[in-house]
Amino acid sequence: MFQTLQYIQDGLDWLNGSSTSEDDEGNESQSDQKSSKNIESVNILDDIQNLEIESNTTNNDENKGPRCSIPNTSEVLLRCERYLETFDQADKITSNRKAIMKTIGIEILCDAGDFESRETPTNIYLREDSKFYNLVHENPENHYFFMTVMITSIRISAVLCFELTPERFKNAPKNWQALWKTFLNSSDEVKNNIFKLFPKVSEAPMLAQITLDTIMPNRPILAAKRCPSNWIQHHNVLELDLEADVGPQASIIMKIIYPLSTFFTFDLCFILQSERKEELPECIFSAIQVHDVDFSLYDIQY
Repeated sequence: MFQTLQYIQDGLDWLNGSSTSEDDEGNESQSDQKSSKNIESVNILDDIQNLEIESNTTNNDENKGPRCSIPNTSEVLLRCERYLETFDQADKITSNRKAIMKTIGIEILCDAGDFESRETPTNIYLREDSKFYNLVHENPENHYFFMTVMITSIRISAVLCFELTPERFKNAPKNWQALWKTFLNSSDEVKNNIFKLFPKVSEAPMLAQITLDTIMPNRPILAAKRCPSNWIQHHNVLELDLEADVGPQASIIMKIIYPLSTFFTFDLCFILQSERKEELPECIFSAIQVHDVDFSLYDIQY
């Protein structure tokens, strides 16, 4: 516990020595303190918020984590026509539109090292040891998005899986359909510039919560530009691999989380950034809430 408190103090010291950070558009984060002036509507059903997803969840023990569910996305700020005119965070809006893709689940894979030293491929399409392998190969008509969060310092990867069926794609806004097709055919550099992650720590020990709320303010980030990343495309699969604990800020976050991981709940929402009015509405295309992550189940030490 003392070591955890020291990590929290290190985080606060690091923040005090940092200058103003920038959000996804390059505006100073001071604008994030403003509340959103425009609210579309918030009508997320409680049973949807708390829906527990049991399938395709990998555990060392049937009764132990990690687990995932559907997060409340009502606080996620999205670009709108007004925002594209002002680029003021206060002009962003929220939406009651559900995530376009279906959340399938999470699994933990024990891997070796970073991109250069790892002994196993990150491409889930090729990994027969993944719980998602059969799902992908048995449903070629569907598309799948994988987010592989590589924690290289402890040599594990958390794999998040989302499914886009033809019906879900058809029901998505037309402008988003066009943006998704363009996104799939774009270069990695273009993908990095429009793929946004909206992270939130929804539950945590109080001191850790205070620190993480400061490090991770209520705004989206261009995650693939913040961390070493790699995009993989194969047939019906799009995968993004991120080395999530590389860099001073990421390292501090990991050190705070690791010893108390079972007490944390994380909400992760993924967005394709709308640059023009023709690409609106900006949508959350996938979302997941992760909890009960117990690193002690794996033979690792931080």
